Amino acid sequence: MWHVVFAEPGRLPQSRAAKSRDHAIHTACELLSQSFDVRRVLEPNGRSIERAELLRLDKLSYDIHMVAEEMLQRGMIDVEAPGSVRVGSAAH
Repeated sequence: MWHVVFAEPGRLPQSRAAKSRDHAIHTACELLSQSFDVRRVLEPNGRSIERAELLRLDKLSYDIHMVAEEMLQRGMIDVEAPGSVRVGSAAH
């Protein structure tokens, strides 16, 4: 089990459990976006992903989202159904 360690302003740290690395990182990024003080993600093997790495992953996720949004607007990709994307569907 993965754990996201965070604190609300003026409160003691707490953790939120996650079943996978991706879910833990997603949870941490959601908490960061809500202005929680995310300290780290604890891996099942005892290692951790520290705050600086989480902030980098959060920025990378935002950048990827913005690029995808721009490609959709320009018609460079077409989302046909949940989970499927067709590339280069627009006439050039």
